[in-house]
Amino acid sequence: MIILWILLGLIAALLTLILFVILLSAVPIKYKATAEINESTNISVRVSWFFWLVRFVYENHGGIEKTDFRILFFKIGARKKKNPVRSPEKTAEKISSPEKIPEKKPPPKKESVYKSFANLRDVLTESKVKTIIKPLAEVVKKIFKLLYPKHINVSGVMGLPCPFETGLIFGVYETVAGFLNIRDKVRFAGDFNTDVFVFRANAEVRGRVSVFRIAFPVIGLVLKKPVRVVLKDVIKGL
Repeated sequence: MIILWILLGLIAALLTLILFVILLSAVPIKYKATAEINESTNISVRVSWFFWLVRFVYENHGGIEKTDFRILFFKIGARKKKNPVRSPEKTAEKISSPEKIPEKKPPPKKESVYKSFANLRDVLTESKVKTIIKPLAEVVKKIFKLLYPKHINVSGVMGLPCPFETGLIFGVYETVAGFLNIRDKVRFAGDFNTDVFVFRANAEVRGRVSVFRIAFPVIGLVLKKPVRVVLKDVIKGL
């Protein structure tokens, strides 16, 4: 009876852990990127998850970069280097008896890596690659749709010294923007009165994605028989 209760407790704990992981993976990852190109370039990228408990910030203002990655209130990757304080006796001893510089040994040959690549080339035959190209392309397309930003706003001004060339560029731009239906998201105007090359732009991109939604097409791809067969052959070949 005690063993039964222990087993039930372990099963309940495992199910709780699985449910907790599923709930966490369902929380969307939010991202936002802004850029301003004028006399100087300013770029800002912000990625956050779970109400900013996990966040990553990258900023570049005129070539000055700043990166900040935090989990809760702890900054990841920040290390303080301390210079060790040496006594004069140890310093004099080190000068009087210099350390011997070890001889450099030649790096080991990477025959095993080359052999693995050769085996992988033999395993991935043309017929096997053809069987996984279509399902792989479908999964990549689905993931791209999930990662595609929900909000895109790009505006700017561009001009060349020659007004005729400026007109040609904007003729191509209007054609491509109309074909892709992005005129409401990407808007550029031409500067036909400039004597030098001019380019100014502002961009803002926002979106969200959850690991849970990405995992479904990936798991579905792995469960397909042709993909499973190729994966098994690749693992054996390595």
